[in-house]
Amino acid sequence: MKAKEFKAQIKLIPTGFDTEPIILKKFKTTKSVYATLYTAGNIISKFYSSGTLPSDQELQTDITEILKVYELISYNEGLPTTDVEYEQDDDYYEGIENLRRFRFHKRIERNNTLSKKVKEKQGYKCKACEFNFIKGYGVLGEKFIEAHHLVPVSSLTGDKVKLNVMDDFTVLCSNCHSMIHRQDDPSDLEALKKVITF
Repeated sequence: MKAKEFKAQIKLIPTGFDTEPIILKKFKTTKSVYATLYTAGNIISKFYSSGTLPSDQELQTDITEILKVYELISYNEGLPTTDVEYEQDDDYYEGIENLRRFRFHKRIERNNTLSKKVKEKQGYKCKACEFNFIKGYGVLGEKFIEAHHLVPVSSLTGDKVKLNVMDDFTVLCSNCHSMIHRQDDPSDLEALKKVITF
């Protein structure tokens, strides 16, 4: 059920991938249920024939595409994606937050020291809509803004990546930060500015 909801959030399937069910045969010598669980949990997949395994470059490209999908569904998790969820969203609704997944996602996405430096260097006014939190909220809004990766985390490679606080980030209010992630290209700040009507 969860895999079906995640699939509904993917607008564009990467080239060579599909969302069809995968069939994994269990080994006759084991009672493992892992194959069944992998089959049920598949969101997107790509088949490689044992006779034509991909090159390192192709494999790296495919992993990058998988990470982009992961970033999308991680960012959108919790948003209603099915009619059933909308129907249940009455005056009282209970759900479960996966805090372990949330913390893991934030840990790989954010370096708090780097994020703080971005805000210090770029200021606390939204670069898209120019909202100023101090003017809007007084002392409560002091030093509040969100740092946005202009290069999506999913496209970064390697264990450690050097990022420049001026070139590789921008600062956005919460609304604009959410909206830029809805664009096909979340690095295109100018495109976001053009759609703002207020």
